[in-house]
Order: sequence, then C-alpha cells, then structure tokens
Amino acid sequence: MSSRYVHAMATEVVEAGVALSDRTQSPRGYVVLLLCFVMLMLGAGPVYYAYGNYAVALAGEYHASRATIYLGYTAALLVGSFGSIPIGMVIDRLPVHRIAAAGAIGTALGFVAMASAGSIWTTIVIFSTLIAMADNCMGNVVTNYLLSHWFERRRSFAIGLSVLGASVAAIVFPPLTALLIESSGLRSTFLIYAGAFAALAIPLWWLARLPGSPSARTTGALHDQSGEAPLPLRDIVRRPSFWVISIVVSAMLGANSAIAISMVDFARTLGFGAMAGSALLSTAGVAAIVGKIGFGFLGDVVSKVWALRAAATLQITGLVILSTASGYEALMSSVFAFGLGVGAMMPVWGAALASEYPLSTYGRVLGWSRAVMAPITLGCPTAAGLIFDRTGDYRMTWIGLAGLLVLALIGTFYWRQSDRDGSGGNGDV
Repeated sequence: MSSRYVHAMATEVVEAGVALSDRTQSPRGYVVLLLCFVMLMLGAGPVYYAYGNYAVALAGEYHASRATIYLGYTAALLVGSFGSIPIGMVIDRLPVHRIAAAGAIGTALGFVAMASAGSIWTTIVIFSTLIAMADNCMGNVVTNYLLSHWFERRRSFAIGLSVLGASVAAIVFPPLTALLIESSGLRSTFLIYAGAFAALAIPLWWLARLPGSPSARTTGALHDQSGEAPLPLRDIVRRPSFWVISIVVSAMLGANSAIAISMVDFARTLGFGAMAGSALLSTAGVAAIVGKIGFGFLGDVVSKVWALRAAATLQITGLVILSTASGYEALMSSVFAFGLGVGAMMPVWGAALASEYPLSTYGRVLGWSRAVMAPITLGCPTAAGLIFDRTGDYRMTWIGLAGLLVLALIGTFYWRQSDRDGSGGNGDV
C-alpha cells in the first residue's frame, strides 16, 4: 500500500471528524452519539439477539414448538413496526427524552413480568406487547431522529457509528445470555436485564435531547433548522423512493431477523452446541461492525442506492454459502459475509430517508417506513420456524431468503435519488 494512499485515507478520516464537529459545535453531540449507541445495544441485545437463547430455554421448560416460540418474536416485530407510526408522530411534538426514558422503564417492567410468567403464552404476550412497544421507544426511529438533528454533513457516518451498538449486542449478548441461563436460570436472566434497562433510564432522561433545546420540544426547532413545513402523509407515500427504500431494507432486515432467531438452533441441527451457535451470531456481529463503519462512511461519499446494492449482494452471498455449508469454518465465512451486508441497513436507511425529506417530516417518515417494512420483516422469522417444523432443517429458509434479496436487489433500480441528496460526490447530506 503506497504512502500516498495511506495519507489520502488518513486525510479523509480527519475530514470526516471535522465534518461531524461542524454540526455539533460542542462535545454534547458526541455524548448524544454515545448514548444512542448504548440505547441500540441494550435495545437489540437482551430483546432480540438473545431471543434465540430464550427460545431454546423456553422450548425445554414448556415443551412448545419452535413455531409457537418464534411467534413471540414475530409478534414483537409486528408491534415494533406498526408502533413506529405513533412514535414517529409524537416525536415531533413531545420531548424526546421522555419517550426514550419511558421506553427503558417499560422494557425493565416487561422483563420483570416475564420472570414471573407461568406459561409460554403469558411469556409471548408480555414480550410481544409491553417489551416490544417500550423497546421501540429507544429504537432506530428515536436515535435516527436525535442524530439527524445533531449531525448534518456526515449524517450517514454518525448513524453508522450509533448502530454499531446493535452489532456489539450481536457479539456480546448471545454468549452472555447462554452463560447467564446456564449459571443462573432463565428467570434470573430476565431480572438481570430488567436492572440494566432501569439503570439506562437515568441518563436517557438527562441527555436524550435536541441541540439548543433543553426541553427537547421539536416543532419550532424543526422549522428553524430545515426551513420547510412538515409534509402530509399523501406526499410522503407518493414518492417512489419511499417505497423502494422501505421494501429493500425490509427484505434485508427480515433476512437478518430469521438468521438471528434461527442460528443457534441451526447450529444444533448440524451437531454443534448453543455456544457454537452463539459464536456464529457474534461473528456476524463483528462483520456488521465493519459493515456499519464502512457503509456509514460510503453512504456519505457515494450514491446510497449503490451502497444498498453492495450490501444486498453480500447478504445473498452469505446465504448461498450457508445453504450448502456443513463445516464450522464454512458457517463462519457465510455469516461473516452476511454480517457485512447487515451493516448497511440502518445507516443507509436513516440517511437515505433524511436526504429525501425535510427534517420537519423525518420522524413520521421513519415511523411509516417501519410500518411498510412489517409484512416482509415479520414473515421471514415465522417462515423459518414453520419450515423447520415441517422439514427439520433450515436450508430451504436460507435459499428462500436469498431469492427474496435478489428481488430486493432488482428493486433498487427503480429508485431515483432526490435532488435533495448531495451524496453523489461531495459528502454533504
């Protein structure tokens, strides 16, 4: 590697940092960025990435089928997807720190309730209602909303850094949950996670606020910053870019959800243990960290549509390898390729919608986009459970998901980026 190339890369990294600083003008923005990282790490880890471990423990305790247990995960995704609509609407009107703190407290209460549940259906109902909706109050709609106001020129990069929290969750929480369940039991594990969410509520209350607005009320600030009035729903959904972005990302997210919930059990069917399956998810999480940094940076300097195409191709490659793999090394390589593609989902999704719409409309755009994603996102993990119950194998699931992503890849050619998007070469968003 030439010294000129190294110097050019170093210069670009420095410029990225300066661009981030241009928006925040204070360390407060970086504190918010770190807080968003923690929100997404806890929101994704104990709730979603640990569910594969919960599924194995719940199946042993209640002798329930995989389809029944996976229904809880699917229902949680349903509530999370459609629950984004009211969150996206009220976030334009209510202080965002109250929404986030309420989400942490609600999730903590949900885990306490699951620890005392007496049946599989009670557990599923608590997980898919209280926990899913409360956790949604700390999810991507809220974090993207916060960061899109704190950062402008390097918005994709900032969002990419924040969603590293979900990748860290994929690395940490599957093996951590396996250890906790093995050493303390499932119900004690729920209580430990309840304590973590209760502790998070305190910094959320004090720090999850918009720039220059201690009360975090956003309506006036949005008009001042964007110079545009909020768009009505009919104008939001009239744009083809809204549908293309939402549907393509939903296919990527659905495939990731199916992998997250099934990988531990898939490893078991191949003769590997729960810890080996958890290590595969952790490997995908490491790859997603690389992907989120890379695609977060790429989304600011090249076309976002090409970033999505590259990510979908990586996911397809990983699924094709996974459908034929039997050795552990092949499994590792497949989940690593898949994880690289996963890294593009959230940073490119959030930044692409922010570049297509005024910030005054951004909260409701995120909420409705999540709702549009629901049918595909929800169908993938449910299909994985049903296919396994019928065939005893997950390979047909991987092939089907690869086909879905091929269709999504084709769909990207119907996306014509808005003139608002300045990412074609100068890095401004």
